[in-house]
Formats: sequence, C-alpha cells, structure tokens
Amino acid sequence: MTAPDDRPSDLGRAAPLLLALLGVAIARLIGHFALDDVPHVMDEIAYSLQARTFASGHVSEAVHLPRAAFAMWFVDDRVRTFSVFPPGWPAVLSVGYLLGLASWVNPLLHGGAVLLVGRSARLLAGRRAGIVAAALYALSPQALLLAATLMSHSLVAFAGALVLAVGLHATAKDEPAPALAFFAIVGAALGLTAATRPLCALVLLVTVAAFAVVALLRGRARLAQAMALAAPLLLAVLLLGLYNAHLTGSMLRFPQNAFFDEHAGPVDIPLFAYHAGCNQLGFGPGHGCEATGAGPHSLTNAFSNFGDNVTA
Repeated sequence: MTAPDDRPSDLGRAAPLLLALLGVAIARLIGHFALDDVPHVMDEIAYSLQARTFASGHVSEAVHLPRAAFAMWFVDDRVRTFSVFPPGWPAVLSVGYLLGLASWVNPLLHGGAVLLVGRSARLLAGRRAGIVAAALYALSPQALLLAATLMSHSLVAFAGALVLAVGLHATAKDEPAPALAFFAIVGAALGLTAATRPLCALVLLVTVAAFAVVALLRGRARLAQAMALAAPLLLAVLLLGLYNAHLTGSMLRFPQNAFFDEHAGPVDIPLFAYHAGCNQLGFGPGHGCEATGAGPHSLTNAFSNFGDNVTA
C-alpha cells in the first residue's frame, strides 16, 4: 500500500466519494427496513425527546401525564420533563427534525467520516490506502448499525475523523497549511463532542495536543490556528455549563448525575441500585450504580472492561 501511486483514474479519484455515498445509503436502508425508523432503546428515546423539545424552542417540557408512562431510566420526571443526556447531539438532531430529515442525520455523518478516514489514510500511505480505508469504514458493520440509529456515536466518530484528518494535514511537511476555517470547524466538532460525550472530548483533546506538539516542532503552528480552534470549543463548554445550571442549578452538575442521585433504580432490573453520587467520576467504594460485584467503578473493573474492549 505504501508503494508510489500510479496516475489515478477518474474512478480512483471518485472512489472515496462513491464509498461515502454507499455507506450513507446502506445506513439509511438499515434504519428504514430493519429498524422501522423508530428508536429502539431508552437512550434513543431520550435523544429523540430532547431533540424534539429543542426543535419546539424549549429546553424542557411540562411533566407528562400519566407520569408512570414516562418513568424511564433516562427521562426525568420531577417537576418538568427532559432527557438526562448532554445537549450536543440532540441539538444537532433537532435540526434534522426541523427539516423533516432526522433519520438522515447519522447516515450523513457516517458518510462524512468515511471521506475523512480515507483522507487520513491517503496522507499517511497514499491514494490506494485511502481507498481501502474508506471502504473498510464505509462497510464497517458496527459503524453502519450505529449510523442507522438515533444514537450519538456517529457524531463523535465524525469529530474524531475530522481531528485526525486536519491534524495530519496540518503536520505534514509537504502539504499547504489548512485554512483557519478548518481549525474553527475542528473546534466546533470538539465543542459538540464535549456537549455530547465529555469524556470522548478529553480523548480528542489529547490527540489535538499531540498534533500541536508535532506542528510546533516542525514550525507549522500559529497562534491564529489555536485561537480559531479554541473559540468555538470554549463557547460550547460555556453553553453546556449554562444548560446544566438551568436544569440542575449548577454548571458542573449534569442532569444524568441528578437523575442517579434522586431516582430509585428500576424495579424490574434489581441489578441497578442507584444512590447519591453513584455516577460521579472516580474509583472506589460508592462509585458505580450497580449492585453486583462487577458493577462498582474500581481499577480492577476498569482494566477488565479495557481487556474486553481490546478483545472485541
């Protein structure tokens, strides 16, 4: 794959785009014919509720009656109704609802990630490697299934692919420096990730920092690039804090933490035993919202989960 590329044919130039369109089409077909265009798990239902609420111009809604019909794990039912998840992905999904295209948002994000993965591989190993990488990601069963749902993974995958593509471009010695707009787009993607899955955003920030070090060593870093990246990220983090404060009274207290602190576990699944603080970050006694020995957040449990993920 790392051999010099021959002069590309028209098909070779178009291959990444064609693969991206194929990935979009397959994800959308799975969503329509296999998943019936409806959310199937509680997380999706909560995201859908949250996105529809945002699309209506509100952050929360009045408590729905009968209350028991809405007493799900991830739908709060105190004095108002809202999803307990951060607002980043639902905000993106709400645009889809406003346009009547909510089922297309994740497939399109998947297609964008395919192009970015192909671009990254091309920068690392040439045109043919870019086509192979784009094909592998476009047809990845897990990526396709998630892109067919209303889950938030495709947005974070797109942000990760964007960080890699722009980072590799910015640090490549023989590539022109990307326009400032690209860094602003990366900052916006990081901000949406921070407002969707904050711990994933930390991983991406470490990756950005690594690229920044390489860029500095190669004399390709500029203050304007850092500012273009940081501004939308900081704005998103500020808006996330204001969102938290509106729903929980504290910029640092997420609705999900409030849910676990104030709700009893589901009676039909005794495995889950909620108590105040069980969903806080950290390890040791008191951390972890599960009653079994495998549930608490211990370092042993963390390494066990890491091993399971690597094996998978």
